Amino acid sequence: MSDIKPTESSLRRYRGSSGDERRGERRVKLLEAAIREYGALGYRNVGVRAVCAAAGLTERYFYEAFPNSEALLIACLNALTDQLISTVKEAGKQETADLTRRRRTMLRTYYQDLQLRAAAARVFLIEINGVSPAVDAAFASSIDQFGDLILDAFDPEREGVAAKDPMLLRGISGALLHIAIVWIAEAYARPVDAVVDAAWKFCLLAEPSIEPSAR
Repeated sequence: MSDIKPTESSLRRYRGSSGDERRGERRVKLLEAAIREYGALGYRNVGVRAVCAAAGLTERYFYEAFPNSEALLIACLNALTDQLISTVKEAGKQETADLTRRRRTMLRTYYQDLQLRAAAARVFLIEINGVSPAVDAAFASSIDQFGDLILDAFDPEREGVAAKDPMLLRGISGALLHIAIVWIAEAYARPVDAVVDAAWKFCLLAEPSIEPSAR
């Protein structure tokens, strides 16, 4: 086996597109390591060296992917937000027969996913606040994305009061977030269905067929 030489095509792959692939793989390793370390110790207690050690990479590769720890934190937040929204959407697709059940399934999936990722949820919902203006802006963007997800579930035609009032939509998504924060602070003491029941009342504000004053 030691006599086998790489072919010209494999060398091209190694020198060409696979270089981008390896950089992408290293970036993913750093993200995964950061999420683990932040969850275990808190963002403010984890530096670049600790993340690199957990990822099994040198600092050279860290700075190849990120300019600083703050950029890594934002990337972690964005990755977790994208993953969570994808998970919630997929859960909704599995429930097609009953609209109310589908909506409640999406809510339950959101809170259950946070509970399953308890350490990361604490970091990226609570500890992340106040790190920097850039991180605060990224956090606000994640809330907006979740607000859009709620509108897609409750008001796909964008005809309801929440669609016409961006402040109300931000309030709804903020309310769901604060319900999660209270639940985390209580160490998830309440059953998830009780949490969903509380969140459901706010989500109905996005329902176009029912005016808020009628609830």
